[in-house]
Order: sequence, then C-alpha cells, then structure tokens
Amino acid sequence: MAWFIGQSLLIIIAAFLLGLLVGYLLWARRKPEPIEETVDEEMVDTVTLSRIREAPAAATAELVAAEQPVAAAEPEQIEVQQRPVTRVAPIVKAAVPKQVEPDDAADADIPVVAAVAVATEDSPADDIERIEGIGPKMKAALNNAGIRTYAQLAAADETALRTAIEDAGMNFAPSIVTWAAQAQLLADGDEAGFEDLTRRLVAGRDTGRA
Repeated sequence: MAWFIGQSLLIIIAAFLLGLLVGYLLWARRKPEPIEETVDEEMVDTVTLSRIREAPAAATAELVAAEQPVAAAEPEQIEVQQRPVTRVAPIVKAAVPKQVEPDDAADADIPVVAAVAVATEDSPADDIERIEGIGPKMKAALNNAGIRTYAQLAAADETALRTAIEDAGMNFAPSIVTWAAQAQLLADGDEAGFEDLTRRLVAGRDTGRA
C-alpha cells in the first residue's frame, strides 16, 4: 500500500512539472498584439501644415547661424598662416662608449707565460741554471712554460713564474724575487754586475751587503 502511494505521488509531481513546462513554452511563443492608436485625421493635418510653414524659417535661421562662425574664423586662420615657421635644431645623439666584453677583460687579466717569450722554441736556449735558485727541475718547469732564454726570464713577471712552477707541481722558490734582475744582467752581458749581485744574495734574496 505504501509503495502504491509513493508511486502515485511521483506520477502526480511529474505530471505537474510537465504541465508547467508546456504552459511556459506556449506563453513564450505567444506574440503581443500590436496596440493600435487612433489619431484624429484633422489633428494630423493641422500639425503637418504647421511644421511645413515653420520649416523655411528654421532653415533660414540655421543658415545664418552657420555663416557667422565661418566669417569670424577667417581672420584667425589667416593670422595663423602668417606666423613665421621656427626651425628646430637637429638632435645630435650622444656617442655611447664601447664596453669591453667580459671575455676580453678576463683574457687580459689571465697571466700567459707564452706572451712574455721573446724568442720561439727554435731559438738557442741559455743556461738559466746560472741564476741562483734555479736547478735542473726548476729549469725544466720554466722551459715547459716557454721560458728558455735570459731575455724571456727577465721579461716574465712574478705571477707568470709562479704559474709555471705550480703547473710543474713544484713548491714556491723564495729566490724568485731576484730571478728577473739576475736574468737581465746576463741578457745584457753584464758579467761583472751579475757577479756583484750574486755575492749579495743569501738563499736567492738580495741582502744589500757589499
């Protein structure tokens, strides 16, 4: 019995909703009837005649009003045309300084031992072991770095020499500070000056004693 009542209620609700839907569709399709307005023909004729009579007067007034601004604007236009033309000086663009590329700046800071070499590898090598503080192993390290002559050793800075020694896996030599001075004397052929300098050296350092 309860099941039958439930089914009946569902059918009634469905029928009600269906009726609402059909009614809404019919109402939406229905078009409103046009409202006809009845206007007295005599009144229409009177209004039309009055508008026709007023049209020429209104057109004449509009024409006069349109001509007056034009006449007043003509002197101003002539005055504007007679004004002198001012020439504008050309704008000169400031030169932008060229910036150094990061790669170029980095390359300039890196000490290159080969750049200080005066002669090529085919040039005759000097006996750089005469310089105090340079033994066979140190000589081999300098030769591998391209330093084979007195002139090359004199032109090399201390940073380049340190790099050559470290690349060969050797420790820092304290006498490196006087290598350039000793090599320069030998490159100039000043044997007396070289002997005088070596007498003042202690562990490769110039003590300044006579």
